[in-house]
Amino acid sequence: MRELSQIDQELRQVRRDLDRAGKLDAMLADLGKQHLQQRKKAAEAFERLNRAEEKEAFLASGREAEHETGKLRRDKQEVAQARARYEEAEWDLRDLEDRLWDVKEERAKLEQQESRYQALLKEKEQYLCCTGSSQVPRLVEIAREMGTADRLIREEQEALQAGEEALKRLKELAGALEQAKGRGWDMPGGYISMQTVQAYARDTRGALSRLRTELAGLTPKDVPLVDLEGYSAFADCFLEQLFSDLFEPEGDKETREGVTNTLCEVEALVDGLRRELEGQKNTKQSLQQEREKLLAGT
Repeated sequence: MRELSQIDQELRQVRRDLDRAGKLDAMLADLGKQHLQQRKKAAEAFERLNRAEEKEAFLASGREAEHETGKLRRDKQEVAQARARYEEAEWDLRDLEDRLWDVKEERAKLEQQESRYQALLKEKEQYLCCTGSSQVPRLVEIAREMGTADRLIREEQEALQAGEEALKRLKELAGALEQAKGRGWDMPGGYISMQTVQAYARDTRGALSRLRTELAGLTPKDVPLVDLEGYSAFADCFLEQLFSDLFEPEGDKETREGVTNTLCEVEALVDGLRRELEGQKNTKQSLQQEREKLLAGT
């Protein structure tokens, strides 16, 4: 096991490297924008040069005996100016590309420093645990809380994806129902329309079932902003009635109302999941910052 002073010294150096990497990332973003603008500027200058040269060639061919006239001299002057502007734009572009390449090279050298930093934090954490530091209880608590945050982030992301898919399917079903409005099985075109509705209904039921499965791993305590129990009861009722209503005389109307209501329920659910997910990510970030402060003093 290394001495604590050695670990701290390397932590400080790697932290400086990471700060530099952050600045380089900002520089790369800015240089990238400048590069796009300069490429556009160079392309426009090249286009102007081409037009000036074409104009000069056209006019010169019609005045072979007057090639020394003032008009022709002005044409040549315009070409020279256009060429100078194009060459300047190209030079600026190459200079910008050189700077961009230099920054990319420097950033690439720091690519592994983040993983090295995390390894050093882990090494120091182990050192403190072995020596019985007063920071250990809080570090253990942070590790437990981060594990919970990671689990919730993963489960909320999966539930959110299922919710977004359910929304998509519900909207498709609502569109199919609207197109089939007023058409029964025994009416012209009704059979095909209702078959289409049934196909969308099956997809919708599958998406809602998957959403229910993903939500099963969460509890009201995990996601207080989401009404899990209310949604579950509502979805069960809707799924039971979805197909049976389609065959009733007024079933299409009831199905449309059910789909509209379910859309509202799922939209509220998805909105709650998004807020919960954002909250968990913020919680994890705060815990990471606290752990880093305890271990690296930053």
